[in-house]
Amino acid sequence: MEPTTEQAVKDQVGTFTVSDAMFTAYDVTKALRHEQGLDVKHFEVRDVVHAMFDNGDMPTHMSRESRSVGSRRTAFVYFPSWRMADTYDPDTLGGSSDPSQGSRLSRRKRRLPRPSRRPSRRPRRSPRDGRELTSEVVSVSPTR
Repeated sequence: MEPTTEQAVKDQVGTFTVSDAMFTAYDVTKALRHEQGLDVKHFEVRDVVHAMFDNGDMPTHMSRESRSVGSRRTAFVYFPSWRMADTYDPDTLGGSSDPSQGSRLSRRKRRLPRPSRRPSRRPRRSPRDGRELTSEVVSVSPTR
């Protein structure tokens, strides 16, 4: 990673920590890509962010916990020690569930729920003899 890109990562982490935002390394990657227009690889950004925490380069009030951030994915969530990591919102840049903290950038487009299946207006017919089928449950007792 180029020294200028590494400095951009450190500056972005500084921006998040000064505003007491909750964030992951991926939030830093998104901010660098979308807000600063840098072409960065996430694994490089992630390594710098993790090293900053491990080396004590983040403010002492910042904590880190591994959390589920999506389908089968976990990440370190960095957060001020007076907040709870459970309140991290992965769909908000900066990870805060408070809309005043950071802009909304979706990780991926959310799928809309499928429309409910409406019953057909035509009655269902039996494939054998063409009789109209009903939705009634008929109890059949075995004969002896």
